Amino acid sequence: MLGSGLRPRLRAASGLTLIELIVVICIIALCAALLFERLRFYQEAAEKAAMEYTVAVVKSALQLRVAAMLLRGEGKD
Repeated sequence: MLGSGLRPRLRAASGLTLIELIVVICIIALCAALLFERLRFYQEAAEKAAMEYTVAVVKSALQLRVAAMLLRGEGKD
């Protein structure tokens, strides 16, 4: 009997639905955006530290040069 009310068996779904895939992609995109923001912060901090180091080295070199000139008697009062 074809129409006797028997339901066909449903197979267990395997894999992701489109909604699940979109949610996962959104979560990954959000994590990537946060990561890139932190990386940019650390890059700017590293550049600032490098500039401060360069300024300190130049300042030290100038102080040594002035001290050497004063020791040789080349400095003007």
